[in-house]
Amino acid sequence: MELDGLLGRLGWADDAELRDVLQAEWASSRDCRPGGAPAFLSPGPVADACRDLSLPRIAQEALLAAAGRVAADPALSALAWHLHYCAFRSDSYPAWGAIARWPSADRLTTALDADGRTFYLLVLTSGLPGMRAIYEARRIPGGVFGDTLGQLRGELADLHRTQDVWGVSGPDRVQWHRFALRGELFRLGRLVFQFGLFRFNVRVFRHRTSRAVVALSEGGVSYLPSGQADGPGRLAPAGQWTSELAVEADGVTGNPILPAGRAVRRKLRLPAAEWRQVLARDDPALYIHFPGGGPLTHSLCGGSFESAMAFFPRHFPDRPCGCFCCDSWVLDSQLQELLPPTSNMVRLQREMYLLPYGTHDEALVHVVFGGMPEDAGKAPRDTALQRALLDRIARGGRFHAGAGAGFILPEDFAWGRQVYIRQELPWAGADPMASDGMPPPGSDTKRAGPSAGGDAEGRAPQP
Repeated sequence: MELDGLLGRLGWADDAELRDVLQAEWASSRDCRPGGAPAFLSPGPVADACRDLSLPRIAQEALLAAAGRVAADPALSALAWHLHYCAFRSDSYPAWGAIARWPSADRLTTALDADGRTFYLLVLTSGLPGMRAIYEARRIPGGVFGDTLGQLRGELADLHRTQDVWGVSGPDRVQWHRFALRGELFRLGRLVFQFGLFRFNVRVFRHRTSRAVVALSEGGVSYLPSGQADGPGRLAPAGQWTSELAVEADGVTGNPILPAGRAVRRKLRLPAAEWRQVLARDDPALYIHFPGGGPLTHSLCGGSFESAMAFFPRHFPDRPCGCFCCDSWVLDSQLQELLPPTSNMVRLQREMYLLPYGTHDEALVHVVFGGMPEDAGKAPRDTALQRALLDRIARGGRFHAGAGAGFILPEDFAWGRQVYIRQELPWAGADPMASDGMPPPGSDTKRAGPSAGGDAEGRAPQP
């Protein structure tokens, strides 16, 4: 079936946007489409998927009924194959954006005469045979297979409990869960790790003898006077500035980023004889995700990193990654003002080299409360973070997001030692009361070495 025929039979012939979305990869998926209905719509594969996801008999019956309807309709069958191809067989289909533009579950409900959310679960579970094959070829333990599918299991149970349907809410959830089914995302203990590229505008350098680590901003990045990255939803007082970076044969000069996640306007020179670049934009990386389901205790997070340090070299020796990295509200350095030093999230932040990120100033409030509370007096105060946020609102205080991203280089992993904030920085010895933590012009900026203490500004620890 050609695309025009499919769009006409499903009543979408006049939808130019949807035509454009489905046109991508259409010829490739059509050329390898099997005769008849796709195998993943058969009873055996549906039953296998239900077993992998620990779904009850009633869920299997719902999926089998929907699969039968799709298999019997040439247009729906062709659509199911095409979406499967884009999600799980194509190496060029965009990882983000395109899948979220697929037809909504509501539109499919009309065409299917059954719940479109179940249709999308069938498309999603069509990737499970490929996931099993990857785990078998890579000799990945079955426990990781089960843990990695845990979030999907939870979403299926929640949707059934609240709306009495077995399915996923829409194509956006196919977009997310496909990473796990393609063998690109794994849950290892408390945390989830995903193959990706380092997408931050910094270059990271290591001192050749002391092993100290310094990040310099790429040039052309807009920063607020506070050293935080500019972006939508940020309070931007006068004094914004733009970073500069000069890379030459004998060294690099640019604006440093302190391990606490703040860019410094005064430039720093790193001679090539003393420093080497170890990380830059688009280098292979492992992204960290923080799934719900319990506290991010320091020991559990550390255990996940230890597992990852062993897991990826063992099972993916052909995919070396230069760092662990993340962008998340969990790394908003405001948390260090709102919560005590013993807080799980504060302790997590202090293990990482934080980076400025264009986070909305009120992102914390929106994550915790789903938006700015209309009546702070009636908002929940069950957690320490909820109470701290509401107290600031009650005082009329503003929110100023800080950092929001960060990285750990595998060779620096030493959980609990706070390696980056305790290292001696190349401007150590500067006046600790200087407004930017940097030495005055003309002073020595090359010194670097390990230190037994010091905070994120390179200052000595306070009693």
